[in-house]
Amino acid sequence: MDRDLAIRHLSRAVALAPDEPANGLFLAEALLDHRPRQRQRALEWLRDLAAREPRPGNLLGDYQTLTRARELLARER
Repeated sequence: MDRDLAIRHLSRAVALAPDEPANGLFLAEALLDHRPRQRQRALEWLRDLAAREPRPGNLLGDYQTLTRARELLARER
């Protein structure tokens, strides 16, 4: 799968399920790794994720995702 297609799919996943933190994290990582011109967009996603709390029904998964988002945001500052 090429990077453009992957980023399009990730963007669509975020649009369809914006409350799923993993979608935003994967999109932010892809943008940081492969689209330097979209760094600000990636940082916006990471800031949004960093401000969230884990959802009651998915505490562990969300905790891991949100922790990774906070780590990436700290690294990119």
